[in-house]
Amino acid sequence: KNNKTVSGILSATRLKFLNVGIIFFVCLLATAFILPLIVGDEISYFLVFVITIASGAGTGLTYMFANKYQALFYADNRTGIVYNLTSIANVVICVAKIILMVCGQSIVLVQSAALIGVLIRVAAMHKIFKKDYPELTFKTQPQYRLINKSKNVLIHQIAGFVHNNTDVLLITILADLKSVSLYTVYNLVYSHINSLMQSVFAQAPMGYFGQYYAKDKKGYRE
Repeated sequence: KNNKTVSGILSATRLKFLNVGIIFFVCLLATAFILPLIVGDEISYFLVFVITIASGAGTGLTYMFANKYQALFYADNRTGIVYNLTSIANVVICVAKIILMVCGQSIVLVQSAALIGVLIRVAAMHKIFKKDYPELTFKTQPQYRLINKSKNVLIHQIAGFVHNNTDVLLITILADLKSVSLYTVYNLVYSHINSLMQSVFAQAPMGYFGQYYAKDKKGYRE
């Protein structure tokens, strides 16, 4: 292994995801300002604003602090680490939300519980990184030329995000919040099934194909 080159790739990856996270938070803030105007008077402006921020902050923090570790684990064909930590974090989040709802806490606090899952995943992945990859670092000269295809992946992710959330946005604009709530419950079932199928058939083999491509580009293309 060329640890200097790998560390350069990791550093470039970290900065790429950091920039994506910043862009995401800018978009989230803009959405938080605009969405209350779309919802109207059914819920107060401030409440919709805070809920929007609380709901999206976890995704932004994942881009900024967790995805750099996930990229390494995927590349090293250790996707099980990511899935196991995600499962544990999701269970903790669900338990925390149930406890908060039973205790009568506000919807903002309940939605903010998702941040606990992000903290668990980041802390656990950081510990695994320090233990299993002591020779690597995210803080060296970034090698952007070695990840020059990452823009294609980013465009694909943005397209997927727009595709998966357009329906909820349109219903929010065209219908009342009761209809949105009902649709979201049914959509939750679909999203979990879709997530399971993606994990098993799309994301799990990524590490293997990545290693195969790096070792034998000609055989991979054939």
